[in-house]
Amino acid sequence: MMESKRPVVGISMGDPNGIGPEIILKSLKEPMMLDLFLPVIYGSQRAFSHYKKLYGWEDIHLQYVKEGIDRKSNKIQMVCIPDEGFTTQPGENTLPAGQLAVQSFCKAVADLKSQVLDALVTGPIHKQNTCSETFPFKGHTEYIAHVTGESPLMMLCSGDALRVALCTVHVPIKDVSGQLNQERLLWVIKKTRQTLMCDFKIQKPKIAVLGLNPHAGDQGLMGLEERDCILPAIKHFPSDQLIFGPYSADAFFGKSSYTMFDAVIAMYHDQGLIPFKMKAFYSGVNVSAGTDLIRTSPDHGTAFDIAGKNLAAPDSFREALYMAVQIFKNRVYYASISKNPLPFQERRKER
Repeated sequence: MMESKRPVVGISMGDPNGIGPEIILKSLKEPMMLDLFLPVIYGSQRAFSHYKKLYGWEDIHLQYVKEGIDRKSNKIQMVCIPDEGFTTQPGENTLPAGQLAVQSFCKAVADLKSQVLDALVTGPIHKQNTCSETFPFKGHTEYIAHVTGESPLMMLCSGDALRVALCTVHVPIKDVSGQLNQERLLWVIKKTRQTLMCDFKIQKPKIAVLGLNPHAGDQGLMGLEERDCILPAIKHFPSDQLIFGPYSADAFFGKSSYTMFDAVIAMYHDQGLIPFKMKAFYSGVNVSAGTDLIRTSPDHGTAFDIAGKNLAAPDSFREALYMAVQIFKNRVYYASISKNPLPFQERRKER
């Protein structure tokens, strides 16, 4: 799909009883969106018709397609997920809604993998009604890892202001230390560095690595992970690759030290996400980095408490759309400059 001038971006609807359909329609209402990319929604026709009528958005026209995407179209296209018998119940956590969310996501991923789509933006799902025997995954990231055989790196982004990559993701606190090892950390650092260069066009990325323990272990008084695992992993990289740390997380964010780096690597979920969401709760984007597939999502959940009330802010979802398009374009650029690199010539000293 690299030759496409206007990328085709798939959109999985998320939970149809949550704010997913609302923020999707709010984002795509803007006319300029269709100039940037071709949006293809994977969702329930019943659910979207319900919200269009509820909010008086009948002027938003959806082109329903069964097979084949019309790349020349100037309309929002929708691949309809079978929803016979489904009733939209805004704010209700129901199994039928979860099943539709899963079907929407899986169909979109299949089309992304087969290059029908250039990128995918996923609407928020609720793990309680999606995780089952037929879909035994904690979330989007784990399913993408399953179907691709790759391990996506979870990276939270707020424009150029703050990027946080996670060394461990959906892991209970009591298990974090046991999952930290040099091999894992080396992989995360390499993936983070490659993502910054390829997806964000940063030629010489500067990366900060946080410690695990209070005060980054305080010379071993508060834990040995920094001495035995984190610091050796950092020292593995030559100095010109600009990997620094380990930093004490509280002081690092308290002093806004993150502004001096292109990305921060956190050791566990809340260590990175609490400061990130304090800075960018309404504009943050979740990127599944380090795989051939481009997938982004808003950095929030289904928000059942405000679903159906026209109160959901589309900012994060809109940013996820923009970022998916930008990553696609950056990868095209990176591929072009990497295709025929200039040969390295060693400089010789001459009188």
